[in-house]
Amino acid sequence: HTVPPLDNLKPITTGQASFVYYADGSQIGLIKSTILRQPVATAQIPRYLREATVAIEDQRFYQHGAIDPVSLARAALTDLTAGKTLQGGSTITMQLVRNLYLPDDRTFAYKVKEAVIAQRLEQAHSKQWILKAYLNNVPYGTVAGQTAVGVEAASWSFFDHPAGDDTLAQSALLAGLPQAPTDYNPFNFPRAAIARRNLVLEKMAQLHYISAASARSAERAPLGLIANKHYDGSRDNYFLDFVKRS
Repeated sequence: HTVPPLDNLKPITTGQASFVYYADGSQIGLIKSTILRQPVATAQIPRYLREATVAIEDQRFYQHGAIDPVSLARAALTDLTAGKTLQGGSTITMQLVRNLYLPDDRTFAYKVKEAVIAQRLEQAHSKQWILKAYLNNVPYGTVAGQTAVGVEAASWSFFDHPAGDDTLAQSALLAGLPQAPTDYNPFNFPRAAIARRNLVLEKMAQLHYISAASARSAERAPLGLIANKHYDGSRDNYFLDFVKRS
């Protein structure tokens, strides 16, 4: 199958929560959705969160192109020896393609299509743009029936503050979630979440994003979860009902 050019590809659209405001800018409330998404600029994403994501998801992100031959070869070898379908070896760019344009699949034909689109993305955009897009479009887990897509929604869902306020420990926790958001959900499986977070911190130290002392200090930090109602409806439901019907 031929792969259409980037301009012809349409991102997968999913519902998202919408904030509603009065004319003076004050917030009326929120039209709820099962998908929570609040895209933010790179400047609103902490350096620690960007570095933690690269460290755990694609440590050679800045060195390779859309495809990392080293990790892809390693994944292919695993698949051959295990006798399973193609798995792993996905760069951040390839994962972004999966989250933006393609339903998940594990066939070889799918992997080829994913790689072609990823290469075109890398030709059209900077690494900074790709990382920002990834951080705004990857799912981080579900809380109270609502799935947080992107770091801003995830930070509010887990910590009750914007991504820009995330500490090193909180950044490492979020960075570890996309691989298995359900299994590492810190509200449901705190021990698994701590183990995953600490793995991210160790990886960051190995790659010299942080010092070993900083990693050890962050590993001792509590999860810092705050159950909250940031995305839980409104004050003026009658008006929001009118907006939804309009």
